[in-house]
Amino acid sequence: VYFGVYRPVMCKFGLIKCKDSKDEDKLVTELMSMDAFNPNFYDSTKITISHDLAKEYAENISDAFGTFNDNEEELYNILKSAKNRHNMSLISKYYGIRKGESLIGNIVSKLKKSELDKIKESVNY
Repeated sequence: VYFGVYRPVMCKFGLIKCKDSKDEDKLVTELMSMDAFNPNFYDSTKITISHDLAKEYAENISDAFGTFNDNEEELYNILKSAKNRHNMSLISKYYGIRKGESLIGNIVSKLKKSELDKIKESVNY
């Protein structure tokens, strides 16, 4: 009954995250392998934002993930504001320090495919 009735209804209304699509799995794999989300990738000679700004962005990203609703626009704006993969990597590092979890792991666990597509577009530096 769960897989035949309840789960499809819960997926349809976004009450649970369902990964039924091979395209979504491919997208998640691509996002998780991007240098921008690797907290150890950044080169300190190539970052163009201060560490304080990276920490602020990390905190703002954390705040954008709500208990019942996420502020995706805030997340997209921060990702675009990072401007390069080294800056985003630094932000990912500070997010991990602040939250004790991976930024990209949190993103893929909370957002739908259409939102993940926008994430990929936002960090296409």
